[in-house]
Amino acid sequence: MTVDNPIPAALELLDYFGIAVFAVSGALLAAEKRQTLVTFFFFAVVTGVGGGTLRDLLIGAPVFWVHTNSYLLICIGAALVTWVASRRVIAERPLPWFDAAGLAAYATYGAAKALGYGVAPVPAFVMGVLTACAGGIIRDVLAGEPSILMRPELYVTAA
Repeated sequence: MTVDNPIPAALELLDYFGIAVFAVSGALLAAEKRQTLVTFFFFAVVTGVGGGTLRDLLIGAPVFWVHTNSYLLICIGAALVTWVASRRVIAERPLPWFDAAGLAAYATYGAAKALGYGVAPVPAFVMGVLTACAGGIIRDVLAGEPSILMRPELYVTAA
């Protein structure tokens, strides 16, 4: 934990995990739609960093992925692995599993980061939900899928 980054190191690992699994979920949607490699990259990045970007803008934090290469490299790596694996074999419907893992990681991390930036507890809770859900919502809208908010699955409630 530093003055510039009020998040403990253990939670930073959770951040990297959340980015990776959400990036995979974005790339999986590109695979389901049989898209190009560029679309895999795009969906991986939008899904991986979308919720955290919105959170950082709302809490007045520097947007986390703008000043370091690691986050975008994780998204690109996740997209490449998914692209290669999707050409061979991917288990049926892995997208909900990756969404669930990202949801758990990012709801926790998003709330913790908001608290670290002095956000009150109730708004910090909302920032956790927003961090966990916004990337998937953006992904679904861009892909022309019904938003996760409009489906019967438990998603926002779980976050």
